Amino acid sequence: MSEFILEVDGMTCINCEQLVEDEVADLCSVDGVSANATKGCVRVEGSPSAVRSVQEAIDDLGFDVEQ
Repeated sequence: MSEFILEVDGMTCINCEQLVEDEVADLCSVDGVSANATKGCVRVEGSPSAVRSVQEAIDDLGFDVEQ
């Protein structure tokens, strides 16, 4: 298990954070997730192979994931 942090644009409130956390937490290979709208980031604990699926899930919600 490892930890990675993604920069995410478009989250503006606690509801955005919760939406991202709920969606990412449902993914395989993800053990933990914490979104922070103020800092514009999402911290994910899980398998390094989960990075791409996490990025896609966040993008599908309408937020921009910085590469």
